[in-house]
Amino acid sequence: MKKIAWIFSLILCLATFWVSPSAQADVTPAQTSAAVAIDETGEIWKLSSPTFTSQGGSVYHGAYAEPKIWNLLNGSGERKFITHVYFEEPYQKPPTVIVSLTGMDVSNVSNLRIMVSPINITETGFDLELQTWADSQIVSLWSNWTAFGNNG
Repeated sequence: MKKIAWIFSLILCLATFWVSPSAQADVTPAQTSAAVAIDETGEIWKLSSPTFTSQGGSVYHGAYAEPKIWNLLNGSGERKFITHVYFEEPYQKPPTVIVSLTGMDVSNVSNLRIMVSPINITETGFDLELQTWADSQIVSLWSNWTAFGNNG
């Protein structure tokens, strides 16, 4: 069963790249009301049937886009940056969400430590948590997400 779930997860992650590599999520950093995305389209890809929906997109955050609130570049110890991602089409119950790290701009002065996690998953969206610790210096991160679940 774990192999089937793993293979299905891999297929959905790859679909993120093949279906719409430039798809962008409607994202809002939790610490501000400004929306940030790589391009202005705000488009989320979506595959739907009467009983199943899968949708996904890409997210970018970093010191260049949000210099006042980006807290993963400076400091030490555990640091988290949380942003909210809204689904284009709400689910009837919280879906399964998979996130992946697709790019990074980091300092070469210290070790690289990054965790990317979906948290607080609801029917309408989820929080994307970007985390580092110790003396790591993260300038920018790119990630993709895929949500899938039943509609009925």
